[in-house]
Amino acid sequence: MKSKYFTLALIGLLLAFQSCEKENQEDYQLESVNARSSFGLTANFVTSVRIFNNQAFVTFFNASRAARTFEWSFPGAAPESSTLRNPQAVYTQNGTFNVTLVTTGRGATKSITKQVVITGIEGGDEIVDDQENDGIDQGGDDNVPEEVVQVSARFFASVRLVNNQAQVTLNNRSENATNFQWSFPGGTPSSSNLENPVVTFPRNGTFAITLVASNGDVSDTVTQNISINNIPEEEVEEPVVDVRARFFVSIRRSNGQFQVTMRNRSTNATDFQWSFPGGSPETSTEENPTVTYTEGGSKTITLVASNGDVTSTRTVRLSL
Repeated sequence: MKSKYFTLALIGLLLAFQSCEKENQEDYQLESVNARSSFGLTANFVTSVRIFNNQAFVTFFNASRAARTFEWSFPGAAPESSTLRNPQAVYTQNGTFNVTLVTTGRGATKSITKQVVITGIEGGDEIVDDQENDGIDQGGDDNVPEEVVQVSARFFASVRLVNNQAQVTLNNRSENATNFQWSFPGGTPSSSNLENPVVTFPRNGTFAITLVASNGDVSDTVTQNISINNIPEEEVEEPVVDVRARFFVSIRRSNGQFQVTMRNRSTNATDFQWSFPGGSPETSTEENPTVTYTEGGSKTITLVASNGDVTSTRTVRLSL
C-alpha cells in the first residue's frame, strides 16, 4: 500500500515540474520575440545647409536603420513637418532650430532631436556640408549615413514620319529618378520636363538630345545624337535658261582666197560647234574661229550653241 502511494506522489511531482518548465520556456520565447522586434532600429540623420537668395535650404539625409516610416518636425521652417525619407526645409531667419525625427519599424519607435544652426541669411552663397550637431538621442545610435541612391539617365528614341516631318518619341529608361529635364535643339518643342516627351524635327540632319535625370539629391546627364534622313526633300526646278545662237562674219580677200572670221554673239551659251563645208577647217569648237575658202561661190556656215541643257542652231549662207 505504501509503495502505491509513493508511486502516485512521484508522478505528481514530475507533472508539476514539466508544467513549470513549459511556462518558463514560453516566458523566454516571449522575451526573445520582444527583444528581436526592436533590434537594429535607430533614428539618425545629418544635414546639408545652402544659403541662397537670403534663404537657407536645408536637406536632411536620413541615416536611420531598420525603419519603415519617418516623422520629421522642424519648427520655424517651411514646411514644418514631413514624412519623406530625405526631406528639405527652408529657413528665412538666422538662429538655432530643433529638428526631430521619429522612426518606426519592427513594432518599435525611436526618436532623435538635433539642432541646425542657420547663419549668413543676409546674402551670399555659402555651403556648409554634413553639419552634424550633438542632440538629444532617445534610443538611437550615431551611424554613418546610408549610401546616396545613384541615378542613371538612360533613354532610347523611336522615329516615324508624319506629314513630311520626323516625329521622335523618347522612351525614358532612367533609374532611381523622379525629375526629368529634356533639351532637343532644332526640334519642336525645344525642351520638356515630361517623362516620355515627343519632339518633331522638320528636316533631315543629326540632332543632339540631352536628358538630365535627378531624384532631388543626385542627377545624371546623358546626350545622344539622333540622325534624321527619311524626310523627302522638295525638288526645286531651276528655271530653264534659253540659249540663242547668233553670229555675224567679216570677210577679207587675199591672194585669191577668202578669209572669213566669225563674230559670235550667242547668248547663254558655253559650248559651240561650227561647221564650214568646203572651208579650211571644216569644223571648229572655238568661240570665234576663222575659216579660209580657196574658191568663191555660195557657202554655208552653221553654228550649234548650247549650255549643257538647251541648244540653239543658226545657219548663214554666204556668197563669195
